[in-house]
Amino acid sequence: MANDTQESLPTDQIDHAVGESISSLHCGSECEGQETLAEDCLGSSGDCSPSGSVLGESDSGEADQTGSGDEDGHGEDAEADLSESGASNDEANSSFFAEAAAEVSAAVINAAANTAHFDDLYWDGRNFYMRNPNGNWSVESVAMVTAELKVRGFSDKAPKGASCSPMDRAKVTIRKDRKVDGAAPRLYCKNETYTDSGEVLLNTARVKLFPAEETAGDWGEFFPRYAAILDNVFDSDLYKTTFLAWFKRFYESAEAGELALGQSMALVGPVQCFKSFIIEKLLTPAMGGSADLSDMASGETSFNSEIYHAPIAVIDDSKGTSSEAMRSRYSAVIKKLAATGKHKFHEKYGQAKMVEWKGRVVLGLNNDPRSIKLLPDFDQSNEDKMIALHLHQWLDHPEPSVYSKIVDEELSHFLAWLKAWVIPAEVADPMSRYGIKSVISEKVREAAFQSSPESGLLELIQAWWAKLPSSESRKPWVGTALELREVLTTSLETSSRDALRGLEGNKLGYKLKDLCARPDTGLSLIPKTSKKKDCNKYKIFITDVESSAKPSSVHVNVG
Repeated sequence: MANDTQESLPTDQIDHAVGESISSLHCGSECEGQETLAEDCLGSSGDCSPSGSVLGESDSGEADQTGSGDEDGHGEDAEADLSESGASNDEANSSFFAEAAAEVSAAVINAAANTAHFDDLYWDGRNFYMRNPNGNWSVESVAMVTAELKVRGFSDKAPKGASCSPMDRAKVTIRKDRKVDGAAPRLYCKNETYTDSGEVLLNTARVKLFPAEETAGDWGEFFPRYAAILDNVFDSDLYKTTFLAWFKRFYESAEAGELALGQSMALVGPVQCFKSFIIEKLLTPAMGGSADLSDMASGETSFNSEIYHAPIAVIDDSKGTSSEAMRSRYSAVIKKLAATGKHKFHEKYGQAKMVEWKGRVVLGLNNDPRSIKLLPDFDQSNEDKMIALHLHQWLDHPEPSVYSKIVDEELSHFLAWLKAWVIPAEVADPMSRYGIKSVISEKVREAAFQSSPESGLLELIQAWWAKLPSSESRKPWVGTALELREVLTTSLETSSRDALRGLEGNKLGYKLKDLCARPDTGLSLIPKTSKKKDCNKYKIFITDVESSAKPSSVHVNVG
């Protein structure tokens, strides 16, 4: 009869609901009653029957029989009365287990409606996001989330009499109570989700700051190798102080969980000036990572998620180009990244979103003509968004092996000093949104100009001026950009005239304005005195051009 009783039990509901669901869930107070029931039914002995026997096994009286009879005094030949009491026990058992199964099913359904069981899952209308053991969020397929929910005890089979399965209820709970409008990183933000332009976004940022020591020493006291590098590579103390102030603002705002805007930083110099070392062994580990900006800046890819997941966007000088169009594109990207905290974030297979990114663009450039072309134009719209510092070689620096463990051994001490250091007034700019004065090294400015199309145009103008009769070169020339182009085309040799290709229309006017903004070019813009939409006029009067200038050697690269 024990076997008959076991076969009559609703095993699908009992085994799944009790064995898988309740034991794997951590219900809140609303499920305490159901958990108590489950514990009573699944005690240390496994005893769930009214008589205390284990399901599917003989009861204790049957196990303790002796040769002379059972515990109740029945002889060996005594016939058990099973006609009524046995049937009654079967019905009682069936009723009890049916009620228990219903109780357990209700507990599972209630658990599926409890948001606390899904605090590592989000849904954005398209993708599920699950938190990894390392704390990061990753996109998961529906199939993977379904498998995860099954492991947690939520069956995809509806209990008897129910209209939905625990799995259905769990997914509805996730869609309703764990819903976000999208996912995007907000660097160093301490919140799991954040609101941006009325949308609730899951914060998928992964970077973490390198921790600073609690106490700080003097300059170089616990970080002698970092101090020696910074003391020996910058062209001036002003440049070193500017770099440290820029770095301090970056690090401390990140530590506070709210990045402040900052200028793009260009470190320019010859080989062995430690510019790459500063980026790779100081800035990148301190801030928690970096990404290559070159492909995005050149337009080679429309997906930019790796940039906005990183606090530092680095431009590789190996991708320098002689194309003026490419240089303009680089300038536009660098300017935008420094000028505003809002950018279009587009991850592959994800939804494009406008998100906040207040990281830093860092350029490590050699001072050769090819590399220097990656610098943006230092015009009035760009100059306040850039810091460009020139570095020089440190010829007697130690062997590279000396720096192999510098990050682990010195970085935390350097960061402690940086936090304790007070930014000097000579480099602070509290009225600016960047907090630090923009410094452009004259060496960097001149190198950038010499590699620019404006430099080639100035050479053309100087060559034309040198050929003028003395009677004409003693007084200024005044005219529009179009009139100047006609003069240059008529007076210069064929090879120089070819260099003017690409400077049609407004392009020549833009280049002339840039030249007018530079000192000592002999060009100036004549302010308009009329409200009419007249063309701009330019005045040219060059006093230090030799008559032997050779226009045939001049080339203007505008393409």
